[in-house]
Amino acid sequence: TALGTNIMLMGVTTVAVGWLVFRALQLALPKRLSVVPAAAGLAAFVSVPVAALAFVLLYAVGGTADIPIDSLATAMVGVHLLIGVGEGVITFLAVGAIVAVRPDLVYGARRVLARRELEIKPRVVA
Repeated sequence: TALGTNIMLMGVTTVAVGWLVFRALQLALPKRLSVVPAAAGLAAFVSVPVAALAFVLLYAVGGTADIPIDSLATAMVGVHLLIGVGEGVITFLAVGAIVAVRPDLVYGARRVLARRELEIKPRVVA
């Protein structure tokens, strides 16, 4: 049961929350390519403590140990905020590197790229 719970919390909850935060940021922020890595990093940061809170809710429903829910929530969110910082930084750097080289590979950049005009630079042969 722990494997299924971890898959749902880490694989489904974080992806869903990350995508929703990313889309909300895309709607609120200017439509520039440079915003995509920052929005992805912030979405990754937010998704980790939200998944920790989801675990606390699951624990409140079926936990058998006598641990106060507020103490568990404080401990889980505190630790996962630090993990979220690392997750956000790694995501920002990875998405930023990919956007710098091949922005067409980043799904979240497609809305920005759709508004751009095709620019063909002449090739200089020496």
